[in-house]
Amino acid sequence: MDPARATPGLPHRLCSLLLSAAVVAAALVAVPAPVHAAVARASIGGCSAELDTGVRDRLLARAPKPTVVLGAADLRRARELERTAGPTTTSTTGMQVRQQLRLSDGYLDDALPATPTSAQARASFDRILRLQVAMVLAEDGTSPALAPPSRTTPASTYAKRIRAEVAAFVAMPDWGSTVPLVTRQDSLLNTAEVAAAVALGYSAAAGTMTAAERSRTRSALVSKALVPVCSGWATGSWMTDSTHNWGVVVGAGTAMAALVVADSDVDVAAAALTQSLARTNRALRASNGDGGSAEGPSYAGLVQDYTTYLSASLEASFGATGPSLVAGVPAASRYLNAVTGPSGQLFSYADSNTGRLVPVLPLWNARHGGDPLGDWLAQRVLAESHPDPLLFLWSRPPTTSPDTSSPTGTTFPTSGITTLRSSWRQDATFIGVKAGSNTANHSHLDLGSVVVDMAGQRFVGDPGQDCYCLPGYFDPPARYDYWRVSTAGHSTVSSDGLRQQPQTASAPMSGISVSGSRRTVAVNMTAASRLRWAQRRVTLAGEDVVVNDSARAWRATTVRAAFQTQSSVRVAPGGRSATMTLAGKVVDVSLPSSSPGVIRVSAAPAAPARGISTAGWRVLYVDAPTRVVDGQHAATVTVVLSPR
Repeated sequence: MDPARATPGLPHRLCSLLLSAAVVAAALVAVPAPVHAAVARASIGGCSAELDTGVRDRLLARAPKPTVVLGAADLRRARELERTAGPTTTSTTGMQVRQQLRLSDGYLDDALPATPTSAQARASFDRILRLQVAMVLAEDGTSPALAPPSRTTPASTYAKRIRAEVAAFVAMPDWGSTVPLVTRQDSLLNTAEVAAAVALGYSAAAGTMTAAERSRTRSALVSKALVPVCSGWATGSWMTDSTHNWGVVVGAGTAMAALVVADSDVDVAAAALTQSLARTNRALRASNGDGGSAEGPSYAGLVQDYTTYLSASLEASFGATGPSLVAGVPAASRYLNAVTGPSGQLFSYADSNTGRLVPVLPLWNARHGGDPLGDWLAQRVLAESHPDPLLFLWSRPPTTSPDTSSPTGTTFPTSGITTLRSSWRQDATFIGVKAGSNTANHSHLDLGSVVVDMAGQRFVGDPGQDCYCLPGYFDPPARYDYWRVSTAGHSTVSSDGLRQQPQTASAPMSGISVSGSRRTVAVNMTAASRLRWAQRRVTLAGEDVVVNDSARAWRATTVRAAFQTQSSVRVAPGGRSATMTLAGKVVDVSLPSSSPGVIRVSAAPAAPARGISTAGWRVLYVDAPTRVVDGQHAATVTVVLSPR
């Protein structure tokens, strides 16, 4: 699902295969005994890799059955929910149990995976996880939630489907090179995600597999996952050594495969686990320290998901100390809560979209005593009848909520964003402001862009990612010719001398300054605009939003403040004010008397062939020509948005 190339200019470093003992020790610094810095080597299909003997000791000491994601406590919880569920007409738990089974029944006739792509691997992983829960729920079958006339599928039927999912991948010649991507190394993302699905399926259904099936599956995990990933370690592949989402996903998927392989070859498993954990932790610490990601909330969510799967697998395999092997994302709920506007939409910067994320990592953190807000986030999603099986198993009544525990303004320096909101009400005003760097992986030329929610609607938006299938979508400079990725496709400031931001530009952002009831974020747009000096100030004043763009230019030019919207816009005669209407809600747009220019509106350009439709998108913009002030060409544009 993420066939993206490396960040432009990212070197394909050739590095030694063997991590030094110091590196391994640093990667696992917080791990309790028996992990230590003693090292050995193992051969993974002829590829030599270093292992930490403490990791090998843990694998030798664990229970014999390999366990991925759902441990014994989770399965006991599922049985408890099934036994205590009341009739579906009166019991919330009963309705949730029936929902899990009904959705699992729907999977039984789905097509099996046909190609080893990330999209098919993730879909298979999700199916297997739900089918495993359904297996347990259907084992006893005495719950009132399962009583006639509801149809009860035997647990064996769910197990059979899981085995079929696994067998479909095992039968493929490999798990990456058949995918039409840019380089062979690109395929390691697909490889790791297939490995995660196969490892989960093995863990769920090994007890119903024949000895030959188990052997074939473990052999496939070694030859089709661990060997090519080990080759990536040997050659310094950016796919295995990157410090963004690829590093976490490849590392986590490989580690989950290693837990299964330990069932027959503990040295190979220990080497794979040592190396993958070191790289996963390095990526988590480098790019997810504030809970989010410069790649956008969709990729922050992907990292959170795989961090959860890995942490849960280590706990299921090694007990309570297992998750300490992973750096984790302690601020996951803080970020997820902050980037979700009152409209329910995400602040969709970079290659992201507005769809809500499932808070599995916040819930995992809450379950382990570090993030009470995670319970509230999970309950909110469950209240919308979201069927995620991990939320079903792990959620509990929340002890806190955002209006009592969360700030209404938060800056995320690693992600390069700030969000502000007037309150935690559903009709509150919300602002997302993007700064940071255009060189971040998956970045758009969107420095200075804003999104605005008012009256429960997204009035100023970010169109988000385009189709990854587009020619050159991951090949600069062609990538930035697509409207959704370009500066023109964002709610930011530009000048007629440079409508497109430089691909290497960065935009430092101030902290949140407070003056009475007004809170302001300032973004230095000088490098992004190539003007003598430029600054965007975004202010939340009560429920109103004030966007002020100030610039000094080297020559006479025109400064443009643009706002992307899916609302209908009506400009008043004279162009000094306008109304935006969306879902029956109205926002007034005005220019103060001190601000030059007039409001104009134009439709977004048509989407390219195979691109995501731009129908309904339009841009409201104000152009202000510079004038000479104290010998310099200067311009200031101020736009005020006020909900009715």
